[in-house]
Amino acid sequence: MILYDNREQLGTCFLCDGGVVWALLPIGLINAVLSLCYAQLEKSFQQGEIAWAPLVVNPFAAQVLAASVSFALVWRTSLAWARYWDACNQTSFMYSKWADAYTQLISFINFAEAELEGDDSDDALKKRVKLKDVRGRFAHNFSLLSGLAAHRLTHGDLGRMRRRSEMYGMQSTWNCFKGCARMWRNWHHLFTTRQDLRQSDQTGEFELPPFSVIDIQRVDSEIKAMTRKKAKTIIPATLGKALEQIKAGHFMDLGGEDSEEDEGSDDGDVVKTISSKRRVTNVTWSCDLVILNALTPDEKQDLAEGLGGFRDRTSIVVEWICEDVNSLIKLCGIPPPIMSRCYQELSNGMLGMNQGMKMADIPFPFPFSQLLEILLRTFTFAVPAYAAIFTKGYLMT
Repeated sequence: MILYDNREQLGTCFLCDGGVVWALLPIGLINAVLSLCYAQLEKSFQQGEIAWAPLVVNPFAAQVLAASVSFALVWRTSLAWARYWDACNQTSFMYSKWADAYTQLISFINFAEAELEGDDSDDALKKRVKLKDVRGRFAHNFSLLSGLAAHRLTHGDLGRMRRRSEMYGMQSTWNCFKGCARMWRNWHHLFTTRQDLRQSDQTGEFELPPFSVIDIQRVDSEIKAMTRKKAKTIIPATLGKALEQIKAGHFMDLGGEDSEEDEGSDDGDVVKTISSKRRVTNVTWSCDLVILNALTPDEKQDLAEGLGGFRDRTSIVVEWICEDVNSLIKLCGIPPPIMSRCYQELSNGMLGMNQGMKMADIPFPFPFSQLLEILLRTFTFAVPAYAAIFTKGYLMT
């Protein structure tokens, strides 16, 4: 998504990346050339050099075609605009509800820890350890839930079809003739049914996504060390370097299991790169998910293989969170009616995610899209002829 200011009019006009005007410029130039050719033919028609010169008296046909295309474009643009804002609303609703649930759970833990201050009994010490463990699991699971939800929404059925087009369709090459040949060879992959997407393919949708891990304990220790030294900055080296690498577009791993040290780093460098050293062009499809603390082997197995054949990874993580909430009820002594608010917020977040999955999985109806594509191409090749006939000159054409 490109962020901009409406007052930057010149920049808005001339920005190439992310815009549609300059992407359509080659088509406009082709239409201009066709219009000039039609104007030359129309001039030859008037001079009687061509016996089969067409006679166009009324522009009614062109007006009907232009009105039909304009109505279809406005309708589809309106639908796209509604889907865009609906996706934004549902995604914001999802993250807002999960943030509310996490805030409430952490507040319960903070209150329970405050009540244990000054109590040095064995039971109190055990309870503090359990509370700290639950706090870490909440941070880990909620970060994992956030990443997997974003991964699911960006890797829906529409994202997979777009990825197929980038891999072996017309979008796989700049040469349109080569792209058409690839599209013809892979026709059954580019135009398929939903049943075909229930199986794993070359897009790697069902594979466990890569993770960039931030070790909470390491960041915590650096914060305490810097506090003792009264440092001016509040960002520890680990987290600060992670933010720098993310801004630079490099996918880094902080304390991950399957990582290796960067070639240009010192032995004491806490930043480690992903072992495959991937550099990808489709960042939305191939970027790593940043989580707090690394996955355990059991978590990796459950997320990769599913629980009892159930492969909805976000629901699996929500189940883990609910199990920790159940343990927190007894640990903190919170009444179940009060704790039920957290369950409700988790459920509302899942509702927002499932509403967003509609936009990620369901495309425009194919008959409507096919009809609009035919209308657009007919209008594209008909406009130069109408412009040459009705303007009666090269300049206006």
